[in-house]
Amino acid sequence: MPARRILGVTIGLLILLTGCQTAEPVQRLPELRFNHLLPIKIDVGAIEVLSHHEPQWAHDRLKAVGSSERRAVFIVRQAHVVEKQLAADMDFTRYFKKQQSERYDAHLDVVLEIRDENGRAIGEATATANRGRTVAEDITPNERDRIWQEMVEALLIDMNNVLESAMQQHLARYVSLLP
Repeated sequence: MPARRILGVTIGLLILLTGCQTAEPVQRLPELRFNHLLPIKIDVGAIEVLSHHEPQWAHDRLKAVGSSERRAVFIVRQAHVVEKQLAADMDFTRYFKKQQSERYDAHLDVVLEIRDENGRAIGEATATANRGRTVAEDITPNERDRIWQEMVEALLIDMNNVLESAMQQHLARYVSLLP
């Protein structure tokens, strides 16, 4: 009888333990950096960053190389991601396919101003970038984080390209994109 009891308890514990799933370990995603790109040299005495966010792009890319009283001001005017719940297909085929459950729309709007010694803007370049992504209904937290990382990275690359072009067009006398 004791052997049956031990066997029963062992089987019961195994059933309980197989029902428990360990949580997926949280992945550490790499920090988005732009220090692999050449710095953008600006003929100003200082660079100021105005943002509620920590814009690593500005720290990695912008470099003051002048000794004048002018300063460059990098301003993040808007940076947000909006989540929208997507309507699910309610027909019979829903049981045979993974549906997209949310859509994320990211928006970034920045300006780089050159200001004179009195603080007046004497030139500016602006950039706006937008990206969107949908995610499946059964996505894991790590997959969601990876998708967000990819979306934000693509958004920042778009902003970088647009702003570089705008600087060449509108701030050419202050900016050098060459090594």
